[in-house]
Amino acid sequence: MNTGVIYARCTATKKDFGIALQQEQGGDWCVMRAYPLGPSGKKNGGDEDVDYRGGLKLSSDYNGCPHCQSGREVIRCGSCGKFGCYDGSGRWTCPHCGHVSSQIGSGIKDFKGSGGQ
Repeated sequence: MNTGVIYARCTATKKDFGIALQQEQGGDWCVMRAYPLGPSGKKNGGDEDVDYRGGLKLSSDYNGCPHCQSGREVIRCGSCGKFGCYDGSGRWTCPHCGHVSSQIGSGIKDFKGSGGQ
């Protein structure tokens, strides 16, 4: 079973966190859990050098953003391509680049991350 990691930033606190992924039989990736990053930051130097093919969906057990506890969803910014938590409010501001979107879509496919943990 393949595993992977993507990095995201809390929309409320601007703190980074990791998201553990697990590949399903059909090739899509499932968001399993989120965890705060320690003082050393991202594993593998934080390089997001792995191209993940397939869709990204949330596990029913996903614990949400470890910093704000209200970000129960994960969004990829349409401008910079990075990830952040989302509280479902209908409007989202990317915590990386500041891009504002009121058109929240689903169906994240083909994304970058780091190798397995």
